[in-house]
Amino acid sequence: MPLSYNFPIVSVKNVSFSASHTQLFETFAPFGRIYQIRHNPSEMGHYFVIFYNLSSAQAAAKELNGVNLEGRYLVTSIHGVEKTKI
Repeated sequence: MPLSYNFPIVSVKNVSFSASHTQLFETFAPFGRIYQIRHNPSEMGHYFVIFYNLSSAQAAAKELNGVNLEGRYLVTSIHGVEKTKI
């Protein structure tokens, strides 16, 4: 399925299990206003940081990829959404 990358959603993987919501917020907030941070409990170490605008999300994904947080290196990317589900 073709994906659309036009949404301000950053996929954040490899997050330490000891990292708090507050730490994630403080790490991503310098890049722009955050709408929401989501986490699926069944996918440990994987979060979605949702910004209000795409440029903030793109900057955060680019600059924070590989950054060490709580002893683990973050893997960040813009989250792709299936076009058929839009």
